Amino acid sequence: TFYRLAVKTDLMNDHGIMADCWDREKWSWNGETVGKVPMMLYSYDIAPLVDKLSRENGCITRDQGKPSTNTLEPRGPGRAPCWEQSLVQLPWNVYEFTGDLASAEENYDAMMVFLRHYYPDSSGDAIRPDGWGDHLWAGYHGLGNKKEKRRVAVLGTATLYHSAEVVKQLAQRLDKPDDVRWLAALQQRIRRDMLEQFYDPERKSFGSDPMDDGYGGDSENSVAAYSTMLDEELRKDVVGTMVREIRQRDFALIAGTQTIWRQLDLLAQYGYAEETYQALVRDGPHGLQNAIRLNPLGILERFHKTEPADIASHSHATFSQIARYFHYGLGGLRPDPEQPGFKHFVLAPQVPHGLASAGIKHESPYGLIESKWEQ
Repeated sequence: TFYRLAVKTDLMNDHGIMADCWDREKWSWNGETVGKVPMMLYSYDIAPLVDKLSRENGCITRDQGKPSTNTLEPRGPGRAPCWEQSLVQLPWNVYEFTGDLASAEENYDAMMVFLRHYYPDSSGDAIRPDGWGDHLWAGYHGLGNKKEKRRVAVLGTATLYHSAEVVKQLAQRLDKPDDVRWLAALQQRIRRDMLEQFYDPERKSFGSDPMDDGYGGDSENSVAAYSTMLDEELRKDVVGTMVREIRQRDFALIAGTQTIWRQLDLLAQYGYAEETYQALVRDGPHGLQNAIRLNPLGILERFHKTEPADIASHSHATFSQIARYFHYGLGGLRPDPEQPGFKHFVLAPQVPHGLASAGIKHESPYGLIESKWEQ
């Protein structure tokens, strides 16, 4: 049911442009497209619209010399890397799903403008205190709060590391060795400073202690682990901390728009099928059943709320990104960037005990891919 509502919500809001909701925000905040676009590419033929949005992002960035948080109303330029990363991520998504590198190649210079905007110098502190943090996460304290400032810095800096990794892979394909060296050096700086300033080796966490605020570090840990800055052993430790805190909260999902899709992706990668399933079917705040009960016709903007008066838009693309898990988690289908367009792909479905069966289909450039199981 939730998957159908996610697809319905996106189709209602995306017509020639991407919009967050048809009645209030008639454009799409770029940070939210990063989470939802892969789900859309799995579900239907939207690559041309994603390509259009990517080119618009590139034009705006080149024209103003800094990135923007959305395309139709450029605002807050150069202040929110979690939102502005769509400049990098969307054309890369198109490449992974279709094999077409044209949009990424056209946007390459704009991607470098984005990264050099935040890192104009080759030395100094690599931590960037820019952005709005994990939008709509359950324990939001306000940007003036000390803990929220820390969270903003972790999310923004880890996002920039991941963007540098994607651009570095693109630079290698486009034979730009000088850029590859600059990007690799930038990644080393970011990794060093992130570990020194934010990682707690005793708790194996980049986030806040749940004993301090009642929530924990899902937002920080998911974006740090997803960014690829951690070696495999450390990455497993951080994901393990995140899973332990999810269990302590009785499987409540607290992550916001910038991290919940990363969190679900990591849980699928590391085989936590039971924890993910329990979190998604949880009946109460933060669960899909609660969201469907409050609005059986679309996806709520404020997924963590329990009262109709608190949920803002009733048909909003923000948390439709959760539906990606049905493809890459339960269906287990992932593209291989080394052989894009699903010429080669990974198939590793998650099979939680409480679910009798699941199945997904994807029409790739090389034909129909279907994953189906029952128990």
